[in-house]
Amino acid sequence: MISQDCNDTGGSRCKQGTYEKTYTTSIGTDSVVIEDNAGNKRTCTYGVYVDKEAPTCGNIAKLNNASGSDYGLGSLTCSNVYTSAVCTYDSGGSGCSSTKTLTTRGNTTNITNELRNQWTVEASGVSYMNWFVYDNAGNSTDCGVITVKKGTNSSSSVCGCKTAKQCGGSINGCASWGGWVSNQCYSNGTNTCQNNKPGNTYSKQWRCQSVSGCNQMLQYRTCNSYSYSDTYECGCAEYNTCCHE
Repeated sequence: MISQDCNDTGGSRCKQGTYEKTYTTSIGTDSVVIEDNAGNKRTCTYGVYVDKEAPTCGNIAKLNNASGSDYGLGSLTCSNVYTSAVCTYDSGGSGCSSTKTLTTRGNTTNITNELRNQWTVEASGVSYMNWFVYDNAGNSTDCGVITVKKGTNSSSSVCGCKTAKQCGGSINGCASWGGWVSNQCYSNGTNTCQNNKPGNTYSKQWRCQSVSGCNQMLQYRTCNSYSYSDTYECGCAEYNTCCHE
């Protein structure tokens, strides 16, 4: 709708205070004639452009800040993730506006400066951001969901062992790391099981050295009637540091 006010300084006053026309399509130029009560008239010409088309947009997701490398949406990271959006094209003709709005879900304890059209995720867990961009006619577009998955940077079994040494089925090259768990199943100083403990299984930890760090090997000893049998299982005594859930 186009609104044109009339203001008469000659004293006879305008016949009509405001002249209005409504348009549904762009017609280029149009005009309205305003008139005072003395019969004086003036033609007011103006451009008429109607924009009903929503603009197109693109999401922005960067590691750490706006200058960082691209973040793969939904991938696990321990870095902060900078998010924003940009209006890329407005086919309706009114042009892209700098206005943007945002909705968030999930872990939203984040660094934000929405007035500058940016939102940086620092909270661990999963966060969801929806940016909306606008054109100068007020049409908006949802740019789609930005999914951010933030983990914790620490030592964990999911990071793997610091060393890949396989201890195998013996304790050669390994140093004892603690005694047998609970009471040993064999008589002190002998390799013969105590008669009253057949079927019991006890474990002992061994530390196996390699170039750096060390892996852990568990030795399991099972008592039979007058003897025992050993089995071995490799594990980790020290873990790598990595980003994990």
